[in-house]
Amino acid sequence: MDDWLFVNCIFNGVQFKAMYRISRSTFEIIFQRLAAESKFFRDAVDACGQPGIAPYCKIMMAIKALAYGCTPTSWRDYFQMSETICKDSVDNFAKLMRKLFYISHLQMT
Repeated sequence: MDDWLFVNCIFNGVQFKAMYRISRSTFEIIFQRLAAESKFFRDAVDACGQPGIAPYCKIMMAIKALAYGCTPTSWRDYFQMSETICKDSVDNFAKLMRKLFYISHLQMT
């Protein structure tokens, strides 16, 4: 994921948008809002004391699955996540997006 995000990323904003069908700045806004709203999208430590799956990976996987219209498990090898985490990521992402952005961005006029 460091190739797509952070300061010294390999891919530029145009390539990011082509891959994820969302601009990097929009991704950052979504990431910050979801992390503030839900601990599912925050850094955590698992039962063995190891770092859990990075929250930005969960969000990127959900965006990619929804953008390409495929099952969440289609990307589990690419993102190195279990089937359960993939499904939970998309489920939590969709619920929170509706809760946070429905009135301002998603409501039909």
